[in-house]
Amino acid sequence: MAILTMGNLEAPYLYVESENVVREVDRLMEIGNTAVTLQEPSPAVSLMSLQGLGKHLWKDVEPQEYINSLRNEWKS
Repeated sequence: MAILTMGNLEAPYLYVESENVVREVDRLMEIGNTAVTLQEPSPAVSLMSLQGLGKHLWKDVEPQEYINSLRNEWKS
C-alpha cells in the first residue's frame, strides 16, 4: 500500500490546499475499491481433471518411433 506524503504530491506544500488533497485521496480510494470489487476469484482447477486430455492426438503414434524421429532431428 502506497503512503501519500507531501513529497509525493509533486507540488510545494504552500500551494496544496488540504481540501483538494482529501478529495484526490478519496477519488483514488474509490478507484482502488472498485478495481478490487470487480475482480472475481477464479475457480480452483484440479490437475487430475487434465488427465487424458489430448490422448486422441497420440492414438496412432508408436512411442519408440517418435523418440527415434526426434533423435534423428538432432543429428541433422
